Amino acid sequence: MEDFKFSTLEYKRPDFEKTGAFAEEITEKIKNAASYGELKGYMEQMEEMSKNFSTDCTIASTLLFMEREYLLYFT
Repeated sequence: MEDFKFSTLEYKRPDFEKTGAFAEEITEKIKNAASYGELKGYMEQMEEMSKNFSTDCTIASTLLFMEREYLLYFT
């Protein structure tokens, strides 16, 4: 991460529908988990999805902010 730059991040538009559908699906799996190991696996999937979605939203909002600042000061 030494060469980490905002410009190196991949932009993916946050997919609210896909994320919501996944959350509903994984919630049902969590409710019906037969063992702790199964439950833990579902929780890890949920955490990974949440991290990815949060990152996508952060990048999108940062790009929107940068665009507005550019338009404000350079046009």
